[in-house]
Amino acid sequence: MKKLPLKSSFVLFIFSLAFTYAQNTSGIVTYEEFMSFGNELNFEESNTDKKESGMDADFKRQLIEQLKKPQQRQFTLLFDNHLSKFQAVEKVENDIPQDGIVIRVEKGNSFGYKIKNIKEGWYIELADIFSKEFTIKDDLEKMNWTITDETKNIGDYLCIKATRNISVNEEERKKYQEDLETYNKKGTGLFKPVEPKERVIVAWFTPQIPIGHGPEEFYGLPGLILEVKDENITYLASKIQLNPKDKVSIKVPNTKKAISKKEFDKIQKEKFDSMKNEDGFIIQEIITN
Repeated sequence: MKKLPLKSSFVLFIFSLAFTYAQNTSGIVTYEEFMSFGNELNFEESNTDKKESGMDADFKRQLIEQLKKPQQRQFTLLFDNHLSKFQAVEKVENDIPQDGIVIRVEKGNSFGYKIKNIKEGWYIELADIFSKEFTIKDDLEKMNWTITDETKNIGDYLCIKATRNISVNEEERKKYQEDLETYNKKGTGLFKPVEPKERVIVAWFTPQIPIGHGPEEFYGLPGLILEVKDENITYLASKIQLNPKDKVSIKVPNTKKAISKKEFDKIQKEKFDSMKNEDGFIIQEIITN
């Protein structure tokens, strides 16, 4: 990893490149998503020997092991000028173990796709809650990045590091206190609530592709984001196709029946709260041999 003296004039030059060249740039980027709950959850190993709410010790131990294993998925980002579409690559799960169980744990909605218009400042997301689809349309969250003087290569591209700090809000503090109170009253449980702390999002963008797009909700840097880490989730670009022969086409869906992100979060919370187990998880699918 290297450090370069990124003076203000150089940063402004990068921004000018982004606005100059992004107008005629399209492409397809493949991202690998790496996710692990191991750093996010506070495992209470001593509690796995007790039977609680029908979850015996063997099941709990296997659940912990499953959650500690890194999970990997693949996504594609289509972009054309100021418009982008981020979506998962469908994958058939064939690697079922000979013994034990496969556990899928849901901590959020099932993601369909996300379309962002970084010029007009809005996004559209298709999501579902247990097979019921919702179209969300809302304003993009403003991203205040700090561009550093650190650089590294990702593939053939020189990348510059940028960071974004997100403070703990009052709602997160309140939820933690409520969860901790419930946990202490219960006296047992698989996961002890983790006190929220400031998040530091780290992104690596390349001015060699001066467009402001990135995976998931991330955007707003003077170059394509090739890698971003947000706590337990990392997105890393593994393949980039610029101005492909087959024109990139992003169809914006009808949003007449769309709801806001706030409305969707309320619906999701009510549904999830009614289905969570004692540790705040929804075991969506269990496969046994």
